Amino acid sequence: MPYPALLSPVSINQLVLPTRVMMGSMHVGLEGEENGLEKMKAFYVRRAKEHVGLIVTGGAAVTPEGSGGANFMSLYQETDINQWTELTEAVHEAGGRIAVQLFHAGRYAYKALTGLDPVSASPLQSSINPDIPAELAEEDIQRTIQAFSEAAVRAKKSGFDAVEIMGSEGYLLNQFMSPLTNQRTDNWGGSFEKRLRFPLAVAKAVRRAVGPDYPVIFRMSGLDLMEGSTTEEETLIWAGKLEEAGMDALNIGIGWHESRTPTITMKVPRNYFTPVAASIKKQVSIPVITSNRINNPEDAESILQEDIVSMARPFLADPEIITKARTAGLKKLTHALPAIRHAWTTFLKINPLPVWSTPKQDES
Repeated sequence: MPYPALLSPVSINQLVLPTRVMMGSMHVGLEGEENGLEKMKAFYVRRAKEHVGLIVTGGAAVTPEGSGGANFMSLYQETDINQWTELTEAVHEAGGRIAVQLFHAGRYAYKALTGLDPVSASPLQSSINPDIPAELAEEDIQRTIQAFSEAAVRAKKSGFDAVEIMGSEGYLLNQFMSPLTNQRTDNWGGSFEKRLRFPLAVAKAVRRAVGPDYPVIFRMSGLDLMEGSTTEEETLIWAGKLEEAGMDALNIGIGWHESRTPTITMKVPRNYFTPVAASIKKQVSIPVITSNRINNPEDAESILQEDIVSMARPFLADPEIITKARTAGLKKLTHALPAIRHAWTTFLKINPLPVWSTPKQDES
């Protein structure tokens, strides 16, 4: 076997993954298109056939005001269950495993796209959003925690193999964690311990809602890349607290969308951020997933001191990347060019995610 670590199995709670490769969450923008569900099924099924350990969908909004708009998934209504059941059944029939990301944009949500005022820990405007968010009141915080747990139950009913809670990249849970965006003076902000309350409350609520045997992944920020934000020491404590809260794996995100430090462009050396995940791995016993600028099986194999690697854009360029790794067919690999522009511009323009390569057409 050419990549013994990469192609070996690993477990997240009761879920056994045949390879240590996760296809990371991407907002592909198909949801709002005509026949969007069929296009999503074709997109994910095409990749499910190719030995990826676990596919994670783009973010599924847990509340209307936390959505990215019509081109995002949602899980805040019971009617969402039927369409996502179609998706999971198609992926399972193809031999794959699929998780859904539970998502709340917080102050990154655009009123022009949702028709609703964005919300956050504090009423502080993001540099990439013209809207000033409303500060969540106590009852709204409790409602949002419940929304995450109810969305997790809907995900389980829809047949998803796991859920991933989005707590990175500067979204709502990350906004509560950071002193840059959480300037509250009540029990949900101020000290590190109080800033930690909201993401931990969401984690615990989701765990209670889905039961002890259902896999729950938490995507936490390993490095905000925002001056004056969460410290390394606080991040390591956060990781340990998430394990105590019942999380089954930690997926380590890097950078906020408004950070001026690039994380996925060609300027960033390959595997550059893997030491962040390695540091967190020393603090916990649960699987740790490392990501960002891991572009091919050789890179992934070389850094698998962690448990799982996450690759996203490589699967856009070549759905067969892991199959080719298994069969030593990497000379025929189609490479994805790193995002030349920040991926956030795709979100703002409400376009399907572009691929900077010449990929094969997805098969329906």
